[in-house]
Order: sequence, then structure tokens, then C-alpha cells
Amino acid sequence: GWIIETTLDGGLQSEITRLARARVASLAERNVTDAAVVAVEPRSGRVLAFVGDATDGDPAHGGAIDLATTPRQPGSALKPFLYAAAFERGFTAATPLLDVATTFSSAEGPYAPLNFDRSFHGVVPLRTALASSLNIPAVRTLEVIGVEALLEIAQRFGLATLSDTERYGLSLSLGGGEVRLLDLTGAYAALANGGERVEPYLVERVRDRSGRVLYAHAASSPRRVLTAQRAYLLADILSDPDARIPGFGGVTPFDLPFRAAAKSGTSTGFRDNWAFGFTPEIAIGVWAGNADGSAMVDVSGVEGAGPIWHDAMTAAALGRRMSWYARPAGLVESIVCSPTGLLPGPECPSVGTELFVAGTEPTERERYYLLEGGVLAVDPPTEARSWAHDAGIPLANGARLATSEQLRIVAPAGGTVFWLAPELGSQRVLLRAAAAPGIDRVSFDLDGHALGGATADDLAVVAELTPGLHTLTLTGRLPDGTTAVALASYQVRR
Repeated sequence: GWIIETTLDGGLQSEITRLARARVASLAERNVTDAAVVAVEPRSGRVLAFVGDATDGDPAHGGAIDLATTPRQPGSALKPFLYAAAFERGFTAATPLLDVATTFSSAEGPYAPLNFDRSFHGVVPLRTALASSLNIPAVRTLEVIGVEALLEIAQRFGLATLSDTERYGLSLSLGGGEVRLLDLTGAYAALANGGERVEPYLVERVRDRSGRVLYAHAASSPRRVLTAQRAYLLADILSDPDARIPGFGGVTPFDLPFRAAAKSGTSTGFRDNWAFGFTPEIAIGVWAGNADGSAMVDVSGVEGAGPIWHDAMTAAALGRRMSWYARPAGLVESIVCSPTGLLPGPECPSVGTELFVAGTEPTERERYYLLEGGVLAVDPPTEARSWAHDAGIPLANGARLATSEQLRIVAPAGGTVFWLAPELGSQRVLLRAAAAPGIDRVSFDLDGHALGGATADDLAVVAELTPGLHTLTLTGRLPDGTTAVALASYQVRR
């Protein structure tokens, strides 16, 4: 006989349930059988919609399982919180990050992540890396700031299931832990609330049949988990359609008639996909997949959860006037040269503006772009030189790709595939070069890390064989004072 008054918006709950079921039905041929949706009012923490499953209770597809509170791997949906932690450690929206083939060392062994589109983008600003959900810059960022930094900010935002600190490695940046949809939507709601978190709740009041109040929710005070300036930067990046283009193209489910922040996620093997986003009025999170953890057929977060999120946000806007944020004090605009994040040099062809927390704006002028012999060239970090070469971009600053007569890689030949023998322990490979007279010393770099140098009488070094795709870069000084560069890639497989 009790009367339980919930926070749910009955109309929105009903419509989101209907829309989610329709989208799931349209993806049945790609083995998508279920979805869950949570909508939270950022300022109050009130849960406005809570769809635990979209199967109409079908037990054959896990209809008895509440997927809104079942921990699942979030894929790239954790990246905004990774970059929030990076902002607290000196990164800015303009910080240049490398998106090149990289093999990382981890406790589980070599780790060589790929982007979703299996391509590389070279040097990219953090804004583009986050909005386009590029994987390699995210892992490189986590390697710099440390797994503990991401776990600490995740706990701050209410992601309590990310607690097994000894289990996580660099893959945590790509969603290698498990979270609940309710919790992660609450975390995005904290971003939507300018960095202040209010605990999500579902029950307003409980009365007995006589009307006596047995329980009443006590409003909780907002708790600041991120500065207003950094929360605004994340919202600005996640609502930037131009910064999404390298990763998602020009048309996505995140395009709405009003401005909204949005982020998708896809777990390994297409077992889970997600979409989150917000305005100041509402934060909505969506999970799609199968309750039994079976894989969908090549369904990403943009294709599965993304359209449900789009429908849910559109439905929410029917009863709300969607707005956007006023820029908080303490943020300044600065002219920068992309992708360096520095003040433009005389040859910079890509000048724009970026937002910075006051005091972090650039003061140094870039020398990434140089005009040599009437040709605009770039001087990227060593690790990005092979990318620039493959992209057909001239290399600057006195460095040029060597001709085979000047400097070449003798072994291994480009494209070589090595197979590790399981019965052996440490396995190594001889890297050998040939150089023209006048090049007295050659430096060997593997995946951007120096292996050492060799003199002209024996141009060879030894490297450990570790699984993954590797790029070998040789550099040598030519008699005219310029630097010759030779490149080759090889793979190591188990």
C-alpha cells in the first residue's frame, strides 16, 4: 500500500523506451538485442529516465537483467576523464599529441593499439584527439600521466567500480575496466554541471496509505570534482563538430538542432557500445549490445548507441528549452598554429584560436613549418617522420629522406614479419644499415626510442623482438651538413 514517488519524467521515460526498442529492432540482423538508457538532470541529480533493458522483458535476450546497473567495459567513453586528468597536469586543448604507430611496454607484454579506422593522423592537437576519439594519443597520454591519475579522477566522478588498481594497465584509457551506465551518465552530468557532481537519485518520497511520509530524499550539496574552466573546455571540445571530422566524418548522430556535447565508446570485439552527451539541462547515456556479452556484427558506438542517444536527446528537447554555457571567468583565447599549439611562426599555414585556462596560453613561437627551397615542409618529432613520409609531406629542418645510395636499411626489409618461437626465451633481431662514404655514424631509433648509434665500419645494432608493428628510423649526417633519414617498418607476431 505504499506510494513511491520517483524522479522519473513519465512522458520522457515512455518515449525513450519506445525509441530504444525501435532502434534495437532495426539492428537485429547485426546481433544487437538490447539497450539501456539513463537520463539525469545535472543540477539536481534527478534521474529523469531509466530504461534497464529494451527487450520488452524477453528472457531469451536477458530481459531480466538491468543493464543500467550492470558493469560493462565503456571503450572510449572514458577518454574525457583521462583528458580532464591531463588538464590538471599541464596539458591544454592545444597540446600536440602523436597519433603514429606505437608499441607500448606493459605488465601484460607489448601493447600496440590501433585507431578505429586503422589509420594514423600524425601530430594532432588534444582537441582533435578527444573529439575524434583517437586511441593512440589517449594511450600515450595515459602513459605520461599514469594510470593512478585516471583512477583517482574516475573515483572523484563517482565511477566506483574502477577500484581494482592492480589489474589496470594502459588499456584503461580505451575502457579496459568495467563501469555502470548509471554511474558513467552521472559522471557526464557532473561535466554538464560545470564540474560539480550531484549524486544521481531515483526516489523522491515514500508514503504509506494514510499519507504519512516514510522517506523523503534530502537534497545533497553539489561537490566540485573539476574546475569550471576545465569542465567548460571539455564541453567545448565534445561539442565541436569540426574537431570530430578526422575520426567520424562530417555527419554523425551527434548532430542536433541545438548545441550538445557528445562522446561514443566501443569495447573490444564489439561487445558493448555507448553514447553519452549533455546540455546544461540534461545528460543522457546509452548502452547497446547483448546481455550475454556476445559480440555485435561490426556495430560501433556511433552506429548502435549513437542513434538511440540522438533520439533520446531530441525527445528531451520537446519539453525543455536547450541552452549552452556562458564562458566562465579564467579562460582566455589565444592565436595558435595547429597542430603545435604554439604561437604561429612566419610560415604557419594553419592559424586559429584556442581556449586556455589563464596562465597556460603559449608564449613560444612554433618552428614546425619551414620554407626550404620554396617548398613548405614540416619538422615533426622523430616518431612522426615515417608518418609524414607516408603522407607525402616534405620533411624540413635539413632532414630529408635518403636515397638508397646515401643511407638504406639492409635488414630487416620493409614489411618483414617475424614470428616469435614460444619455446625460446628472449629473442632478438639484427638491424643493419648501409651508408655512402662520408656518413661516419648512423643513429638507430625504434618506435621513437633511441637504440644507439653505430659507426661506418659496422652499421648494426641488436633489438629485442616484441609483438607489434614497429618503425625503424635511421639518421646520418651527410658531408654537406644535412641529415639523411631512412625508414622501414616490420611486424612481430606470436
